[in-house]
Amino acid sequence: MCAKSRVSQQLSTAGPPREEARPLYQELADDLATRLVRPLQADTVPSPLRIARLYRVPLSTAQFVRRATLTRLRPPVAAPVAPPGPPAWWLVAEDLRLRVRAGDFPDRVPARPRLTAEYRVGIDTVSKAIQQLVEDQLLEVRGTRGTYVRDVHPSSDQEQP
Repeated sequence: MCAKSRVSQQLSTAGPPREEARPLYQELADDLATRLVRPLQADTVPSPLRIARLYRVPLSTAQFVRRATLTRLRPPVAAPVAPPGPPAWWLVAEDLRLRVRAGDFPDRVPARPRLTAEYRVGIDTVSKAIQQLVEDQLLEVRGTRGTYVRDVHPSSDQEQP
C-alpha cells in the first residue's frame, strides 16, 4: 500500500470531517516527518520531485509538503524578552532633563530625527520622552517651529545667593 493511499485511508476512516480539517499537504508533511530518520535534519527531507513521486501528488502540493516538513524541523523560537529596567523613553527623558538643566540647550532642543540618531532609538521613543518633559513643564512645543526650553524660575525651596 503506498503512503498516499494509507494517508487517504486514514482521512476517509476518520469519520465525518471536522470543522478544523487540515489540508492534505499538512497530513502528508506529518507522515513524511514520521518517516524521516531521527534526528531530523533539513538535508534529510527529500526534494519536491521525490515527494511528488512518493505520494503521487502534483509537484505544487509536494512543494507545500516539503516546506511544511522543513517548518516542523525548525527549532522553536523563544519570544523576545524585554530587558529589565526602565523603558527607553524614560531613559531618554531623564538624559534630556539633565542636559536641559546643565544648559546644553540654551533655547531650542534639537529636532527629533537628530535625537533619534543620537540616542539610537525610534522616533516614537524620542517623541514620548519629549512629551513627558512637556508635561513636566520643562519644555514647550511651538507648533512646527520646534521644541524649546521653557523659562524655568528657581523654586522657592532652593537657596538663592
